[in-house]
Amino acid sequence: MAADPASAAEETLKFLATDRSVARNLFNDAVYSFAGRDAARHMFRVGASLDSMVVGEPQILGQLKLAYAQASEARSVGLVLASRIS
Repeated sequence: MAADPASAAEETLKFLATDRSVARNLFNDAVYSFAGRDAARHMFRVGASLDSMVVGEPQILGQLKLAYAQASEARSVGLVLASRIS
């Protein structure tokens, strides 16, 4: 988890804008974020295709699994999602 989530989110958006050569303000209306329980709820709803733009897309669950594995390896998974405590 980032020490300053708001700053980390803004840096991510800046990176995306620079990487894709798109002005940051062009995708303001398409970006949203969740924190805490709302983030976990959204993640599970997307994984279950309830909040997915492509219902039944098998890559979505695979991407969630990969993201969880990477976060777990980086020891940034919080107590709510941790499958084991080390």
